[in-house]
Amino acid sequence: MKTKKIEYIDLANVIAAIAVVFLHTNGCFWEFNKSRYWITANLIESVFIFAVPVFFMISSVTLMDYQKRYDTKTFLKKRFSKTVIPFLFWTFVGLVFDIVFLHTLKPSDLTLRVLVDGIINNQFVSIYWFFMPLFGIYLSIPLFASISEEKRIELFKYLFIIGFIFNGTIPFLLSAFHIDIAWPLGINVVSGYAIFVVMGYLIHKIDFTLNQRCIIYILGLAGFLMHFGGTYFESYALGGVSQIYKNLMQAPILMYSGAIFLFIKQISSKVMQTKISKSVQFIKKYTFPIYLMHYYIIEILNRYLHLANYTKSIIYRLGMPLVVIPITIILTALIRKLRVGKKVLP
Repeated sequence: MKTKKIEYIDLANVIAAIAVVFLHTNGCFWEFNKSRYWITANLIESVFIFAVPVFFMISSVTLMDYQKRYDTKTFLKKRFSKTVIPFLFWTFVGLVFDIVFLHTLKPSDLTLRVLVDGIINNQFVSIYWFFMPLFGIYLSIPLFASISEEKRIELFKYLFIIGFIFNGTIPFLLSAFHIDIAWPLGINVVSGYAIFVVMGYLIHKIDFTLNQRCIIYILGLAGFLMHFGGTYFESYALGGVSQIYKNLMQAPILMYSGAIFLFIKQISSKVMQTKISKSVQFIKKYTFPIYLMHYYIIEILNRYLHLANYTKSIIYRLGMPLVVIPITIILTALIRKLRVGKKVLP
């Protein structure tokens, strides 16, 4: 049985993939300095921090009704072929890249422990950290999907509210106000990134009123300002990048990313009636390869074009994605022509 195409997901997917590249060409954010460049780096980081949360919410929306198409065994097989195989392949590429290109690893350093740790803890390609949480989401989807559709909205509302309060807000407030108390009460079923499963589904299914949307957007703006301002002041006080406001599963980023996802849903019908639609339809075929390959392209361009001294430039940080993304698309089109191309770059 075919399910109806979810129009705004293409736009959300493209925006999230582009946002990831902007985050990684803005890597100087992690080199804290009281110079002007770090303020703009903090702003760019704060604007595009929604990328992975939106990607997780997209997964919830597109996969929650998988049982209408196939059984759980088939679902897991498809997830394995579309994500696990590419992850393992490109992690191995990262290992070779570290040895041959970056020289951060020696062949003599390779032991079974180093290999296993490098794969599961992303020691070879650090930006692949999102894969393990993504696999966790995939493994949890059958549980959420088993809830009948007529009961999902109310149950997911309940899970989101208690998860937001007990997992996302109270621990955040304790950290933000430097209260040295360990918070013992967590809601396990929506712990970690599972909160995005229920939040994404709710945003997708609920037709919010104008007043409700305004409230969500105000909360989203508040989350953005907390992330930007809190990180700024805490980092200046610390003398390094503060992590207090950067937990993706806590209130500021939950509010911000949820508002962004809703905004994309609301504007998609108008956006997709413009000339932008053709670009979205073209780029959507390359979003996952962009996640997988952009890191290598950035590193190679930095090395061979001698750009290492320009990474703090605002022109580099905002302009590099406009170079990296087309190169990724071209390379993907070429690799997909190979026999195994579509398996490693689905």
